[in-house]
Amino acid sequence: MTPREILLQQHRKIEPRLDAVRREVLADLHRTESPRRSPSPAAARSWFGAGRWRFIALATAWLIVILLQVDLPDPIPALAHSDAALSTRQLTLNVRENRRQLFESLDLSTRAASGSDEPAPRSAVQPKLFNA
Repeated sequence: MTPREILLQQHRKIEPRLDAVRREVLADLHRTESPRRSPSPAAARSWFGAGRWRFIALATAWLIVILLQVDLPDPIPALAHSDAALSTRQLTLNVRENRRQLFESLDLSTRAASGSDEPAPRSAVQPKLFNA
């Protein structure tokens, strides 16, 4: 006998009691259930009204976000026009110095020594990053 057959045999023995329990539960549900009514227009209005207030709150939040984005001045042009802004020459020198320090730290002396701004072919560049 397979396990499935054993389970089905036990279920057949208990089936009349399970049917009685099902009937009792259904009878209790029918006794306590109130009669169904069609939805009134007031109930529909209250249901949609709650959604309307949520929509209004969401729209208001988006309007605030948009107004804050429009009203805030852009900080980048303010820095560019200030007296503390770097000249083009000074900025170029700073970039070159940073590049030199980067090449020095990565030990890319071949490109740094050449002084050209054009990159070398990939086959010619052999960084020594993974030396043991």
